[in-house]
Amino acid sequence: MFNLRKSVIFFIFFFYLPIIEVKSDSFNDNNIFTITSDSQFHSGEGILKANGNVIIEGENELIVYADKLIYEKKLSKLHLIGNVVLRNYSSNEIFVENASGDELIIFLNQSSFELNKKNGERVKTKFRL
Repeated sequence: MFNLRKSVIFFIFFFYLPIIEVKSDSFNDNNIFTITSDSQFHSGEGILKANGNVIIEGENELIVYADKLIYEKKLSKLHLIGNVVLRNYSSNEIFVENASGDELIIFLNQSSFELNKKNGERVKTKFRL
């Protein structure tokens, strides 16, 4: 019986836990988005880390892909690292249809973002005003 209980806890921890919802005041005007990844860690102090095949989904078809995510509640910031793709992001009357880079920082309180590329390469963004 004890091994069955361990198996159930293991299943819940490794298969259910990597899907989590995070609330935000201004990210894409929807307040809730879902983060799916291979693994996630929450510090209990407002820091959430997600690693491996990170996918963020929100309303209005918002989707972000990355290798790694760090969410810092105190700074109201999402930091995405590695193979970042941003689709359908709406902020301050600007609609970003598609953007890609190596690093994306989304400042939740300011409804703004910063997209960077490494090795002198250029960032590519398709947007509407």
